[in-house]
Amino acid sequence: MRSPIVTIHTVSSISPVTARKNKHCLHFFSCARRVKASIRCNVLTKEQLEIRASRCGSNDAPSVCGYNRFRSPMDVWLAKTGRSTFEGNEATDIGNELEESIARMVDKRLGIGPLHKVTKTTVLGPFCATPDFVSDSGEILEIKNVGSTMADDWEGDEPPIYVRAQLQWQMMVCGLSSGFVGALIGGRRVRHFGPYGADTEWQERMITMVTAFWKDHVIPEIPPPFTGSTADDEYLKSEHPRNIHDVRPATDEENVRAAELRVRREVARHHARELHRIESEIKDSIAAHSGIETTSGKLSWIATKDRQSVDWEAAAVRLGKLAGKEAFEAAVADYTFTTPGYRVLRVPRSWGPKK
Repeated sequence: MRSPIVTIHTVSSISPVTARKNKHCLHFFSCARRVKASIRCNVLTKEQLEIRASRCGSNDAPSVCGYNRFRSPMDVWLAKTGRSTFEGNEATDIGNELEESIARMVDKRLGIGPLHKVTKTTVLGPFCATPDFVSDSGEILEIKNVGSTMADDWEGDEPPIYVRAQLQWQMMVCGLSSGFVGALIGGRRVRHFGPYGADTEWQERMITMVTAFWKDHVIPEIPPPFTGSTADDEYLKSEHPRNIHDVRPATDEENVRAAELRVRREVARHHARELHRIESEIKDSIAAHSGIETTSGKLSWIATKDRQSVDWEAAAVRLGKLAGKEAFEAAVADYTFTTPGYRVLRVPRSWGPKK
């Protein structure tokens, strides 16, 4: 028998005092309205988007604290200062559509239902959170749809640390004291983790780091330190798109950083060559087999499927000859566009101190 899932519209804000006093967060349910359950894409309202844009949510906090290797503090800063937006993609749409089905499968194993689908954001001062599901007894169930490429991160006894941090943030903001994580992994296997209790020390550490991040970077719109993420490139392209002035003498600090860059580039080239050498040796030893089963897991070397491609330029030239020169030139003009240039950091081959 299916565990019932009903939709809950949560209260929009609670005070820190209420959150701490109410262990099971009765206030969290006081303005709840149950509606008929339905399988649907969970689209955020304009109000929710505004709340999330101006506060640190459970997806943001782990990234600010350095727990999420897929999202950096710079990503959060760009979003909170309005420099970048993410409105979802096919993967997030699929996850939203599957969320309730995954929750039912997980609850068959946990038995914590009935579950309430949370559709509005809870606010605690500058913080916010929107748990996926909450049970009658006040237990959070966070659901993840994990692709096959990420399956290895979910093979251990616990989910990735950024997911556990996300759950702690939700418990802190909503005033709840227990939670679970459920995941559909690679579309083939369902796993659940927990229960996890509220770790107040961990929560306080995250609060301290997020508060400092908000005060030092988001409010004054000062970018956080670079971490080597792709978001660093996004910031640099946005803030310094073109070179306007001539080359100038480097400062003492810039000379030190330039020397470090030279050393690290050499090390990176060496590691790249070593990586390629080891890969080549393994491929040679695999030979005509599909792969090898090692003590660390399976290594495969499999050919991709053959695919056809079209030489569109040659096809266009041929059609142009058939249509005539004038028609061909008009078509070329209609479909010619300019791609903005971008800045490249060029390092000379013979780079070193001038004699």
